[in-house]
Amino acid sequence: MTQGTNQQEYKTKYDRKMAERAMEKKKEERQLKIMKIVGVILCAAVVVAIAAPIISNVVKKQQALNGTYVKIGDHELSELEYDYYYYSAVNNYINTYGSFISYLGLDTSVDFDKQQYDETKTWKDYFDQMTVDEQIKPIFALLDEAQKNGFTYDAAEDYDAYVASIQEAADNAGVSLSDYYRNYFGPYATASNVEAFIKNGYIASAYYEQLVADNAPTTEEVKTYYDENRNAYDQVDYKSIAFETPEFEEDATDEEKAKDLEDRQKQAEDVLAQIENGDTVDGFELTEGAKYSAVPSSAAAWLFDDARAEGDIQVFTDDSTSNVYVVQFVKKFYDEANDETISSSLASQTVSAQLQEVADRYEVVDVKGDLKYLTIPETTTEDTSAGDTAEDAAEDTAATDGATGDTAEDTTADEAAGDATEDSAE
Repeated sequence: MTQGTNQQEYKTKYDRKMAERAMEKKKEERQLKIMKIVGVILCAAVVVAIAAPIISNVVKKQQALNGTYVKIGDHELSELEYDYYYYSAVNNYINTYGSFISYLGLDTSVDFDKQQYDETKTWKDYFDQMTVDEQIKPIFALLDEAQKNGFTYDAAEDYDAYVASIQEAADNAGVSLSDYYRNYFGPYATASNVEAFIKNGYIASAYYEQLVADNAPTTEEVKTYYDENRNAYDQVDYKSIAFETPEFEEDATDEEKAKDLEDRQKQAEDVLAQIENGDTVDGFELTEGAKYSAVPSSAAAWLFDDARAEGDIQVFTDDSTSNVYVVQFVKKFYDEANDETISSSLASQTVSAQLQEVADRYEVVDVKGDLKYLTIPETTTEDTSAGDTAEDAAEDTAATDGATGDTAEDTTADEAAGDATEDSAE
């Protein structure tokens, strides 16, 4: 299958850049595994229905409800329970990527096991592995640790509110409540038989929050982390004006392009002189509270250098785009509200690592024989290259369509992990 052939066309530089940033943000959000596990399960505001088979065999239904479908650690899951996590994970994935699904080459109207995710896995294999590794194992790790440590939580109130939200969502979607449960949690799901799974999600969420609180870093640890990652949290105010590279004709020569760049650099130097002379320059505008990733990449290190003083001004040329900037420093500052963000992030990292150790001890036994991904050899680093997976292809396509190189975000892989806050169930 050709990956990402149905691609959205972005008409402007702004649209392309926003699309690229949005896609990266979506991926980062999805990759916050344990921090989002309960949110994945308990989010039912939007539903993308996965085609559910018609159940006509009573025996098959009884097996799905009562037989062991897969064993994970000491936990024996029925097909009903596995589907609950699988359908929740897939729906969340599709809703997360939204309009970028076309980039991924995924057709939600076609069986997932008939579509390749990469060279070795189908989309069904990928979703099965995601369900086990990113949903079921972390949930059970939390539940097992909660039980071992005597943690209890009454999820009745949460569950009642959730049921009310499910009913509202079904009404808004114009479907019956029973159809809604089947579409979102699998063909065997009903309001009553998934109640325990939903409550387990709230118990796991409550215990996770307790662990995060128990593992809060000290003030000194927060300060140390900030000092080591200042560019991820500091902000600057600065003034700038851009002399952008024009759209050249296809037959434009290197000499013509070089002459254009030279002219724009001369313009920028003239503007710099005017500003230093105290003249008003149209288009020389103030940007406030910009992070390192959002300023022109060619000026980022300069702007965030501790040696900067108010009024410092310089001309910069972007190596990727040949855009030319006049940039004047105003001030650099740190919002102390980020202390809480850093604290939460560090605590979450600690807890996630602890829970991952528990989850890694769970052996997966494919009792029914439906989890084909377990028989696929692990791909080595040498075997994997950019663009091998559907997600890689999507990112490559988005970047090709829209990368501008104008900001530090365009030339930096990502900001420090502390920029992400915990996204738990609401």
